[in-house]
Amino acid sequence: MQCEYWGRIRSAVCELLSSRVLAFGHAVDVADALVETSLLGMDTRGVGLPSTYLKELKSGRANRSPLFEVRGRYAAAGVFYADNALGVVAANAATREAIKRAKETGIAALAVADSNHFGAAGYYARMGACEI
Repeated sequence: MQCEYWGRIRSAVCELLSSRVLAFGHAVDVADALVETSLLGMDTRGVGLPSTYLKELKSGRANRSPLFEVRGRYAAAGVFYADNALGVVAANAATREAIKRAKETGIAALAVADSNHFGAAGYYARMGACEI
C-alpha cells in the first residue's frame, strides 16, 4: 500500500512539473529525488518543494530549458555549468556525467556552477554508488 501511495505522489509531482514548466525527463528527475528524500524522512528536502520550484521557474530565477556544458582539460575532473537550471535538475545531470567519466577513468569529480539548491546531497551519492 505504501509503495502505491508514493508512486501516486511521484506521478503527481512529475505531472505537475512537466505540464507546467519542465521537460518530462527533468520532471522525472525532480520527482524521483523528492520522493526518495521524503521516504528517508526529509520532507523539507522532499515532496514539500514542488511549489518552491514552480515559483523559481515561473519567475525566471531558474531556467526551465538549460543547456549544460562541462569545462576542464581533464577527463576525470571539470566544472559542470548548469545554465541556471533547478539545482535538482543540474545535480542529476552532473552526477550522470560524473558516473560516465568515472567508468571511463576510474574516478571523477565535477563541480556544479550556475545553479541553485539541489536538495538532499545523499540522493546523488546513492546514485553514484549504485552505478559504479
